[in-house]
Order: sequence, then C-alpha cells, then structure tokens
Amino acid sequence: MDLQRVLAKCGNFGPYQILLLGLYGYTNIVSSLHYFSQTLISFTPSHRCSAPAEYSQNLTLLQTCNVIQYDADLTSHRDSKCTSWDFERESNYESVTTELKWVCDDAYKLAVGQSLFSSDPPWAVFLG
Repeated sequence: MDLQRVLAKCGNFGPYQILLLGLYGYTNIVSSLHYFSQTLISFTPSHRCSAPAEYSQNLTLLQTCNVIQYDADLTSHRDSKCTSWDFERESNYESVTTELKWVCDDAYKLAVGQSLFSSDPPWAVFLG
C-alpha cells in the first residue's frame, strides 16, 4: 500500500486541518501556562521573623520560625513562635505564600493546595 494514497483518502492538509492545528496549538499553550503558573504563584522566598515590639537587637535572635529573646544577664532565654515575617522580595513580587503567610506551621497548606490543583484533572476525566 502506498502511504500517499492512504493519506489522500483520509484528507489532504487543507484549511480545515490548518484551523484544527491552530486551535489545538492555542489550547495546548494556554493549558501549559495555566498548569505551570502554579510554580510561580506558590514560590516561597527567604524569610525571617519580624522584630517584636520589645525588640532589643543585641538581646534577640530572629530565626525563620522562632524568636529567641535573651534576658539582660544573658544566662537564660525565652523561645517564642513568630507571628509575622519579613520576606525577601525580588521586584516586589507577592506570591500566595507571602500574601497568606504560609510558612512555618502553615507551610503544609501550600502542599495541600498544590496536591488539590494537580489531582483535579484526573477526577474530572474519571467523573466526566
């Protein structure tokens, strides 16, 4: 069997096939932008605790999730969890994690959101 004759019976590459190719190409590009936007939206920049109200620079150590405050005699200290954070933003980029403060104890929320985002298409296909 000749391949060219089989293709001629199936239909040549005409205006309809060009239209279909363009529509499928557009759909694939838009879908990939939507799918990979999750990577940009959920970016977590470097962060550290914001200075508390009773901040004393030489007696307080700011970490990513905890604040260690030393007493005046430097023999004992008190650990406390952060309530606000300072994020290192590049070009004032605000991601979901910086906007909703999904760091430290709330970091699991980002993973749950990404899992739900990624698991939606299989369920949509399965349930119709």
